[in-house]
Amino acid sequence: MWGMVPPYLQVVVLCYLGAVLGLAAMIPLRRLLIVQAHDELRIPRHRLRRGARATTSASGASTWIFRGMAVGAA
Repeated sequence: MWGMVPPYLQVVVLCYLGAVLGLAAMIPLRRLLIVQAHDELRIPRHRLRRGARATTSASGASTWIFRGMAVGAA
């Protein structure tokens, strides 16, 4: 970009630190946004595992996804 190539070790260290920072930010955010806000979610996790209604709607959605992929490929 500026006409210089960064050292390989510098790129590796920056990528590693970015990954660690991302994980460190996501752990508390997951607890706040998913675990504590469980009642406010539109489709709670327990319904996805057990409900027959969730299974039929999920299979219907995947049917449309594969149809769209076929149309896009054509």
